[in-house]
Amino acid sequence: MQSSAPLVAPTSNPYPFGRLEFAVLLASVITFAYYLFVLAAGADSVFSPIPAGLNFNSMLEHMLRGEFDVDPDAIGFEGFPRDGRIYSYFGPFAAVVRLPLVPLGLLPSLDITRISCALALTVVVWAKLRTLLLLFLSAPAPKEMRATALCVALGVCFGGLQVQLLQTMIFNEPTSWAYAFSSLYIWMLLRGLLRQGYIGRSDYAWLAVMAGLALSARVTAGVALYSATGALMLAEVWNVFRQRERVPFGRLTGRWLTALVILGGAAMVIAYVNYQRWGNPFIFLPARLQLLNAFDPRRITVEDIYGNLNPIRVPLNFQYYFFPIWLFKSDGQFLLQEYFLRLYIGAELRPVAIPISDPALVFLCGFWAAQARSRTAWVDLPRPPVLAALAGLMSSAILVLLASAVASRYRSELYPVMDLAAWAGLYMILQNQGPRNRASTWVSALSIAGILTAHLFSTFYMGAHFESFEHEWTAPSVAHALYWDIVAALRRFGMLGG
Repeated sequence: MQSSAPLVAPTSNPYPFGRLEFAVLLASVITFAYYLFVLAAGADSVFSPIPAGLNFNSMLEHMLRGEFDVDPDAIGFEGFPRDGRIYSYFGPFAAVVRLPLVPLGLLPSLDITRISCALALTVVVWAKLRTLLLLFLSAPAPKEMRATALCVALGVCFGGLQVQLLQTMIFNEPTSWAYAFSSLYIWMLLRGLLRQGYIGRSDYAWLAVMAGLALSARVTAGVALYSATGALMLAEVWNVFRQRERVPFGRLTGRWLTALVILGGAAMVIAYVNYQRWGNPFIFLPARLQLLNAFDPRRITVEDIYGNLNPIRVPLNFQYYFFPIWLFKSDGQFLLQEYFLRLYIGAELRPVAIPISDPALVFLCGFWAAQARSRTAWVDLPRPPVLAALAGLMSSAILVLLASAVASRYRSELYPVMDLAAWAGLYMILQNQGPRNRASTWVSALSIAGILTAHLFSTFYMGAHFESFEHEWTAPSVAHALYWDIVAALRRFGMLGG
């Protein structure tokens, strides 16, 4: 078996570890305040109600009574009627977040969506800063990489997906929490691999906790973390057979036992919730029941013909999230409009271009891909478990590329696999000291540029209103929609009257 000697020794670097941890905490607090400011801009207070903002309050109220439906007024047209009751398809975690409101008697009336979203995205920042700190302290000469680490830290706090999720919508709350658990998962994974060279019993247990929580927040995120954990276990089995080591199977699986119990327990809880909602433990979203179908019957037709997941949508979804050529118009129609109307139940008429909104992330993924075949580039980072985790995390990316709807928030399913690849790429760059390390210069520049582009893309959604599919795709032009989004954003921050 591999040595358990730590690969990252806090005492071997010139920086006091406690001081850096405090800096991470302070940065997270500042980021939380900023995120809350952005989310509350234009509102009377952070508790001002938003559409369907009391959905999770109602969900918790009913769950405390042993029921799993919600009040019809709380969920609106996003509800699902069944057996005379209205149900919500959202995972239960966001409802559990509201438990502190119960003893205060505020559960029926206080909307804490903004606070919950800001808190979730701050957890993302904290996890990413801890990951950055881990990689920074693993560098042979951390002092030479201070500028790069600082730029990446600024990009983490004020750029990336977390900034682009700063919209006051109930959809973004479970998405933000799911991304938080994914970010924590990646940090815990890399921490175990860099400090001891393998994933220990406690590491597996914590990874399982994050996977279970992600499943309770957003099923696709949970599927990704469950798949990654399973892939890590399979990689260990394969490594034993490949090296023909005589390791007792019980000793190998002993490190998994706690994790398997946690994973199984979390899956059983969610299966029970599904059964109480839909009468089937394996159904998470019965699309045909949604009240929204009454406003757009075409949705059912699309589901009947092409299904919820279909490979034919992969190239269309890929260009939507990475290279939105659909923005261009020809003969009065958007490019590819015919295919979107025929194959999709819904699409947001706002641009998503990950290479522009997250340039440092894409650069680091590309750097990792270029270096991944070189064993020397990995230095002390074990390659097999990282590759296994990447393969597992790909599951949510595949699901979103097959899906019958495209929206800005859905790209969150693409980020966990890209985040892990990007951290591996940054690790390789930090290990390469010297004046010719141009990659670190690119990372620094793109991290700062990403702050600007992430805020620009976030601005596009500050005035967004999501109506029927046909209305969005027959809008006068993309420029028209984005212009009014920018105007709405300026008004929210008091920079424009009217």
